[in-house]
Amino acid sequence: RRNLANDGVVFVNVAIDSDAGKVVGTPEVVGKGVVALDDEVAELKEVLLDLLNSYSHAELHDRASVHAQISDVTRKFLRRVINRRPLVVATVVDV
Repeated sequence: RRNLANDGVVFVNVAIDSDAGKVVGTPEVVGKGVVALDDEVAELKEVLLDLLNSYSHAELHDRASVHAQISDVTRKFLRRVINRRPLVVATVVDV
């Protein structure tokens, strides 16, 4: 609870179409209790979109791997940019 109070939580939602091998729309990033996130959301979305576009059709079928990569990239980005370690909750939905 203390970490959540100090650093907050960031939700990352990504929709993919694994049959077509494409990302649907752009990643959605929502922060709660994260002080300096507003300015960096656009940059984080761009980083995540670049990551997702680098995946091959076969790699998008492995949702667990995509989920792990999204979480890791988001954590590292936030640690580097805002010098905080919020809880990252990533959701990958296959549409």
